[in-house]
Amino acid sequence: MPTPKEELSKYIETSEMSTGYIEQTDIISVGRYGAVAGSTESQAATIESAMSAAINQGSQLVFFPVGDYHTTALSTNQESLKFIGDQASFTTSYSGSTYVIHQIYDINTINNLVASSSGNVSFVSGDTSLLTVDSTGSTITLTALESTNITTLQSTAASFTTSISALYEATSSNSGRLTVVEADVSSHATRLTAVEADVSSHATRLTAVEADVSSHATRLTAVEADVSSHATRLTNLESTVASHTTSITRLYDATSSNAGLITTLQTDLNTHTTDTSKHLTIMTTPGDIIYYSTDSAPARLAKGAANQVLVTSVNGVPAWDDITSVSTEFDGIELLAWMLGGG
Repeated sequence: MPTPKEELSKYIETSEMSTGYIEQTDIISVGRYGAVAGSTESQAATIESAMSAAINQGSQLVFFPVGDYHTTALSTNQESLKFIGDQASFTTSYSGSTYVIHQIYDINTINNLVASSSGNVSFVSGDTSLLTVDSTGSTITLTALESTNITTLQSTAASFTTSISALYEATSSNSGRLTVVEADVSSHATRLTAVEADVSSHATRLTAVEADVSSHATRLTAVEADVSSHATRLTNLESTVASHTTSITRLYDATSSNAGLITTLQTDLNTHTTDTSKHLTIMTTPGDIIYYSTDSAPARLAKGAANQVLVTSVNGVPAWDDITSVSTEFDGIELLAWMLGGG
């Protein structure tokens, strides 16, 4: 089984390993599948998605950008995979032992020298008689050379002295700037991971907003239809109110005009109420007759006795009279005619 370094060398030169460079290759990065460093939520699902993608691609590497990844366990059915990272690690909550994140600076070991994350170097094994590394790990010194090569080396060194001096000065001048650049790159990598997480989160929120807008558009259309319907009803109501206003005005005018008539009617009613001569209560016995007297007022004619007939005087006043007294003045036929013809 190839080592992480051997597997990584299929994609890039090990001397060119960095987060930015690896992110530009086809190596599967967990960041592309939503893993967020520093999150307190489990990243197992996103990491396993990246693992599946690597298997499908035929790769054996999964890359972790800088940061700590929280997960309690990972799938163990993909043991052929190897994890590499740029100052990346699992949090202490990871309970598995199958997967270890190999750091780029640990993999970047060439000819028994290892480059640390700060760019310093040190021996890990081998003969140190030809090279020495100072205590800071920043300078490598030639300690001995084969005699046959000394003359050539001195000649070559002399010809390049000026160039080496200029290069050294430029290197010294740029070392501070390089340190700043490295710090910026590391910082930007972390910020980029956060941005990717924000973009993913915002995409979900945007989908929800779009759904809300669509829902609100439908509701707004319904509201507009209701408003249009209500506007028509309001117009009809205004027309009805205007019509009723005219009717009310006419009724008010008629009421004002009839006020005098009502007052006269009330006066007449009061008069009839207090004037007993105008009452019809003068009828006291069944069979009484009411007639219009010569006093221009109602008068009562009490009912007649048995065998009496109603006769009328010359002035038109009715009266009861015995039939015997009437018969002395008329014969039978004349009496019948008188009774039928009113005298």
